This record gives sequence, C-alpha cells and structure tokens, in this order.
Amino acid sequence: MPFLHEHDVATVVIGDGMLNIQRNGEQLSAPSPNARGSVIVSEHTGAPATYRIENNGTTEYRALEVENMRESGWPAAQLLTAPGSSVVKESRAFTIYEVVLKAGSPEVMHNHTGSTIVVLLDGTLEQAGIGGTDPVRISQPGQWLSLPRFQMHALTPVGRTDAHAIEIEVR
Repeated sequence: MPFLHEHDVATVVIGDGMLNIQRNGEQLSAPSPNARGSVIVSEHTGAPATYRIENNGTTEYRALEVENMRESGWPAAQLLTAPGSSVVKESRAFTIYEVVLKAGSPEVMHNHTGSTIVVLLDGTLEQAGIGGTDPVRISQPGQWLSLPRFQMHALTPVGRTDAHAIEIEVR
C-alpha cells in the first residue's frame, strides 16, 4: 500500500529486512538489507513523495519514523556533547545522535535544544525523570521516550549489557 510523505522524516530501523523501495513509482535501488540502527533522513517539505515498501526478506522489518511538521525556517543546529553520544546524521530538520553507554557506567546528563525522541536498539536504559517525574525504563528494542526541549535529562544503562540508542532531535 503506498503512503505519502509531505514533511521531512527521520527513520530508525529497528528490525532487519530486505527492502524493495519505490519512490513516486520508480525503483530507488536493488532490494537491499536495512540493519538495526540504520538511520535514514528524507527531506520532503516542499517536495512530497509517494512510497511503496515491500519486505522481500525472511526477517521482520520494523522502523520508527519521526516527522518534522515545520514548513520552513529550521533553526541552526546547536550540537551537544555528552559521554557516549556522537552525531550520526544532520539535516535541516534533525540532528541524530547515536548513544552507546557501557554497562555499569554512570548516568549521562545532557539537554537538547529541540524536542527529542530516544529510540532503544539494545540493552536497557533508564531516563531519570524530568521536572520531578518518575524515572522511566525501556528495555525492548523499538521502545522510545519523548523528551521536551531545554530540559536536562539523565540516561543510565541498566544491567550487565551495554545500552545502545538513537536520539532524534527535532529542529
């Protein structure tokens, strides 16, 4: 079934798959695997596109998409620096960070200038709570948290394995 993207979109792949992707009726490339943790950013604001995606693989394909509804005037990026975090993609609408926290490492405090979605890929993460809210723990690949902009938050790996996540900061 075809679907339309009219605004910029950031996609995080959670479940592997062998995808056949068509954009506006034309094949984008030969069917190819999309590995967990891959991040795809597409700029569609002002250039909408219709997609058709088919999984030809034997494993389930899962992805989480974040859409930036801004029509124009995206603010300049103000990159953050935090232990275990690195920028993996940047566009007019998003800054995407990969977060890898080693098991047993202390909490990592930081804040974002834009609203942020944290998507868990592996391990278990606890977000210490913002503004007096209770801590939130995510432990299943694909679980996500929404964080408000300009709010200090802490991420802590929980358990004996490293925690791996993607943070999508929306501009």
